Amino acid sequence: MINSYFELGLVALLPSVLAGVFTLLFRKKIIKNPYGIKEQIIIGIAFGLIAVMGTEFGIPMNGAQMNCRDAAVLTAGLFFGSPAGIIAGLIGGIERWFAVLWGVGTFTRVACSVSTILAGFFAAFLRKFMFDNKKSGIFISLAIGISMEVVHMMMVFVTNMTDADQALAVVKGCSTIMIAANGISVMLSSVVVYIASGKTIGHRAHKARVSQIIQRGLLITVIFAFVTTTVFVFLFQDTITNNQTDSLLTLGIKETSADINDASDENLLKVAKEVKEELQTKDAEAIAKEYGITEINIIDKNGIIVKSTDEKLVGFDMSSGGRSKEFLCLLGSADHYVQSFGSTSYDRTISRKYAGVKTDEGFLQVGYDRNTLQKEIDKHVVGITKNRHVGNGGYVLILDDLLNIISGPENFPIKNFSRTDEKIELPDPNKTFNMNVIGTEYFVRYQIAEGYYIFSFYPVTEAVQSKDIALYTNMFLQVIVYAILFVLVYLLIKYVVVNQIKKINGSLAKITDGDLEEVVDVRTNEEFESLSDDINSTVNTLKKYIAEASARIDKELEFAKNIQKSALPSNFSVVNNRSDVEIFASMDPAKEVGGDFYDFYFTGKSKFNFLVADVSGKGIPAAMFMMRAKTELKSLTEARLPINEVFTEGNNDLCEGNDAGMFVTAWQGNIDLKTGLVKFANAGHNPPILKRNGEYEYLKCRAGFVLAGMEGIKYKEQEFQLEPGDMIFLYTDGVTEATNRREELYGEDRLLNIIKSTEYESIKELCESVKADVDKFVDGAPQFDDITMVALKYYGEQE
Repeated sequence: MINSYFELGLVALLPSVLAGVFTLLFRKKIIKNPYGIKEQIIIGIAFGLIAVMGTEFGIPMNGAQMNCRDAAVLTAGLFFGSPAGIIAGLIGGIERWFAVLWGVGTFTRVACSVSTILAGFFAAFLRKFMFDNKKSGIFISLAIGISMEVVHMMMVFVTNMTDADQALAVVKGCSTIMIAANGISVMLSSVVVYIASGKTIGHRAHKARVSQIIQRGLLITVIFAFVTTTVFVFLFQDTITNNQTDSLLTLGIKETSADINDASDENLLKVAKEVKEELQTKDAEAIAKEYGITEINIIDKNGIIVKSTDEKLVGFDMSSGGRSKEFLCLLGSADHYVQSFGSTSYDRTISRKYAGVKTDEGFLQVGYDRNTLQKEIDKHVVGITKNRHVGNGGYVLILDDLLNIISGPENFPIKNFSRTDEKIELPDPNKTFNMNVIGTEYFVRYQIAEGYYIFSFYPVTEAVQSKDIALYTNMFLQVIVYAILFVLVYLLIKYVVVNQIKKINGSLAKITDGDLEEVVDVRTNEEFESLSDDINSTVNTLKKYIAEASARIDKELEFAKNIQKSALPSNFSVVNNRSDVEIFASMDPAKEVGGDFYDFYFTGKSKFNFLVADVSGKGIPAAMFMMRAKTELKSLTEARLPINEVFTEGNNDLCEGNDAGMFVTAWQGNIDLKTGLVKFANAGHNPPILKRNGEYEYLKCRAGFVLAGMEGIKYKEQEFQLEPGDMIFLYTDGVTEATNRREELYGEDRLLNIIKSTEYESIKELCESVKADVDKFVDGAPQFDDITMVALKYYGEQE
């Protein structure tokens, strides 16, 4: 038996092993599309073959072939797709139908084939409509496996109604083991798939969904209801079975007792009529001796015994006793009357059975004592229970007071219970008790009638069999009904509540992402309609507040923009009216205000300073830090510090109180307009483009660390020479990193090429051409960074 359980355990693991293999293939992308038609066919065939193996290599236990055929089909449908489950079910079911041709049992052919096919469609239905094409949970999988196998067992009864006994034997032999094995097998498949998917048992990446909570709650409720009703049905059915057993036993006794009484009454009445005729020629004593009668009484019309074989009774008034009074009916219209055996009215210690017949003078009464009565009845009782049955296998025995068997089934092997091992310990009459007779257990009941013991025997196996059939079918039907109720209630809640919540959450997700034009429109019932209207009303109110706040912010940003614009030099004529230099600059912020800035100013008659800078970030914070950096650098420059010290001191000052961690890239130059010598420092900024001797190129120089990034940084002063007609073009990364809709960058090469190819009369035209080319390149794509350009052309001292 232990080996059989071990083999069945291995069989139960086969669907789990195959489920783990397929899950790993999906995870490692060896099978890229598990839900494709070809893949579903392959998976269905694989699990169908496992189902076939269950049929062909079943484990013999308790007179039946144990297998996990349904578990393989359920695993395919629940975890790998509805088509796979249906294909596996059809393969397993059809093969089971034809398997009888090579020796597989025929009794459960229809039940097994239909149940296996049903398992495939059941799994497909649950996966699609209950689990939304997702995998079922561990304990839900266990419940599904158990439920499907219960359907299988019920099909054994349904398809074999004409042979309920054999169906019960099959179900009793295999139901518990197969229900447990298939349920555990599907649950193990769930665990294996879960682990093979890379998940950890017990770990939750997020809170349980409403649908999962409903599933668990419904499952617990259904299990509680099932256990409660099963216990009630068991107790109720047990009571019914006991009552039915008592009824059958009592019916056998009553019918036999009635037959005995009828035979006794008929015999004694016959004797009474014969005595009436004999009294015309013989005296009572002679007749009593001839017929073996215990007592003969002759009663007159006044109900007085006028003559008796027992002289003590002469003169007894029949109306003076309860039992004797019954015979007074013969003084009326009755012709005869027979009384059951019992105590006499004249002496309670004496028992008689009387029969009376009407005479011209009154009536005649004839009586038997116990011994005489039994002698007479014995002639008629023998064989009275020969063909009497209790149920199908029960019988009735008639015993005398010495427990000799007077009547029973033909060839009954026991003649006297007091002299056998089957001794009877008699409880009170009309109570059912158990008794073993020749190795068979019986329910027994007895009653005493006419001095005889009437025993009714009903086989325990037959009585319990009826109860077992009722219990199994009731229990299986409950599982099926509760499973159907579970699915229907869950689907009802899902489609009426859960799906509507998902729709509302979907709309709320769009709203929280900023789409305030989204309208929540779930109106399946009054509650959701009210909720939708409330959410829409809240969003409309929010839109109103946002519009008002946006207008206020726009106004404030416009004010900030004007402040920032006024902080940047825009009067180029102050410089361009000179003959030795020309300058132009522009700044186009990505938002209303930006972090880029430029500046130019003189620190002497021939010392001209110019710079371009880019603050990290955008918007108001960048604009505020920009104002601080611009003021700091200009203040240090106007203090006539060398350009490298301007950056060194400026960096230290900007690091102070920089809790936001902002920084600035900057390129600042100082040109001596008399000589054209440019001294500069670079704090992590893009290299400028130089035009020298008619050639354009990027200035090759080593950039220092960004400003405000780290205290104590020393910056290096560098220099280069400009000749009359040379030009320098400064810019921020908003130019070179401008991005089009294809996410391509504008780039340094394109910038250099546009500057080379542009014919311009003024450097303003050059800057405008570059900006136009950037706009053409991005083709309407959003601007993500500020775009700033500064162009300076050196003419030198003029004659």
